[in-house]
Amino acid sequence: SLDPKGADYIYNDFVNNRGYGGKISMSDLPELLDKFGLHLMVISEDMSFQFKYQDVIEGRAQQYLDDGTGNIEKHKFLNWWFMTMDDIVAGGPNLTEGSGESAKQFLENS
Repeated sequence: SLDPKGADYIYNDFVNNRGYGGKISMSDLPELLDKFGLHLMVISEDMSFQFKYQDVIEGRAQQYLDDGTGNIEKHKFLNWWFMTMDDIVAGGPNLTEGSGESAKQFLENS
């Protein structure tokens, strides 16, 4: 499991290898998520990653993570990555509408 220090290292390493001017373009989000292992985490017991995957597929993550210039805001990305199911059900830290409601509906129906 990835801790915040390890996540910060992976993010910074990605910036150093793929970023430009210390930033990561939103178009590089799929590759960044590959580095973080979202494709593996989505099948883990941690349901939050299924909703994060859904956020990416439906474009909510891109809207939330954009720093206003088409780049990923590091602080928002790391907060989003470490959101728990409780955070997601509550709507997450400034996360756009949608995933919280989806999570609530899922939990109510299971």
